[in-house]
This record gives sequence, C-alpha cells and structure tokens, in this order.
Amino acid sequence: MNSLNTYYRQRQVNRTWRTFLPKQNYSKLATIYPASMKNKYMFEENFRKLSNSFNINKLFYSVERNIDFSGYHIHLMMDTKSINRKVLAHQLGIKQSQVTYLESIRSKNAISNYVTKYMKGDMLHYNIY
Repeated sequence: MNSLNTYYRQRQVNRTWRTFLPKQNYSKLATIYPASMKNKYMFEENFRKLSNSFNINKLFYSVERNIDFSGYHIHLMMDTKSINRKVLAHQLGIKQSQVTYLESIRSKNAISNYVTKYMKGDMLHYNIY
C-alpha cells in the first residue's frame, strides 16, 4: 500500500506543478548542458544569483539526467524582457556553447508539461525563484 500512496503523491505533485507553471508568465525557455555537471544540485547557487540579476523577474528550472547518464542538463523557464545566450552563459558562469537552446515560449502548457515530465520522487531536482 505504501508504494501506491507514494505513486499518487508523486502524481499530485507533478499535476500541481503543471497547473502552477503556466500561470507564472514565463517568457523564455533555455536548455543548458554544462559539461561538468555531475551533481544535480551543482547549479543551485548559480540560479539563485541569476534570479537576482537585473533582467530576470522570476525563474523555474528542472535538472534531468542526460540520456547517456554522463551527467545532467537543465530546462530553465524565465520571466524576462530580454536575455541572450551570451548574457545567460556569463551570469551562470558557463560557456555560451553550453546554452544549447534559448527561445520565447509559445505554449505555456506544452512547455510546463515538458519541463516537469520526470517529476517523480528524486528523479530530478527543480526549484523556483
């Protein structure tokens, strides 16, 4: 019975995030592949600092394991008027080439579903600022 309760709890958490995130007015989505990210909590301080930067109103990120298990990558949703790869990379302390995707969000629901797809137990790390 415990595993069934855990399953439903995890589903509820996932559903809550998928309902909450589209309402947050995020305007940009980035995908980041830091070369040396071997720990899913490694960039927590970087995102805290990013959230306090002049052009970021708020942000949400999720960290997922790479498909080849070599490390982790990050999906980052931001409420910002403007940001480019160079500025984002500089603020996170990574190479610009490690910001592999940065575009405006066209479908808030679709993106929210995508960045929360692995929200089950401790399969990933996520946070909001």
